[in-house]
Amino acid sequence: MLSTLAIGFNTSKKPSVCAIMDAVYLRLPPIYFGFFKSTLEWESILLFKVEPIPSAKSRYGYSLFVMLHIVRTVVLRCLWMHRNDIRFHELSVNLIDVQAQVKAVVTLHVERYYQDLLLKTLSHSGFQRRHLRDLVSSLGLTLVLPAETDTEDAQLEQNTA
Repeated sequence: MLSTLAIGFNTSKKPSVCAIMDAVYLRLPPIYFGFFKSTLEWESILLFKVEPIPSAKSRYGYSLFVMLHIVRTVVLRCLWMHRNDIRFHELSVNLIDVQAQVKAVVTLHVERYYQDLLLKTLSHSGFQRRHLRDLVSSLGLTLVLPAETDTEDAQLEQNTA
């Protein structure tokens, strides 16, 4: 079954053998792979069989899972769309284009998630924003997140006390 999910690039082999998929995932910051107990392989990413290390879970919280979901969904969609372009529109394989699309769409979704957190007035929204900001900075991603407002986060956190 898993070989049929190989996005059509090479359905006779395991998905991890596909050079395009490997190249897209290898462009992720290497530090991200260290946040999980098991190695991030295609089966574990596809079927979400991952468990974060306790220190990463406490430092980044729910944002660690949100980022993983965003990345895996965007990568799979971009690969599938590229596969369709190759198969139905007779385009050639273009790894650089796929990587650029993945980066742009991941950036868009992470920034949108942060904006959604800014709009929420829940007490844990401040924690989630801080976790996301910490994760983005430790990954070295160049995202345009708005400037921090510590007073707003502090007010949200005080509402829980």
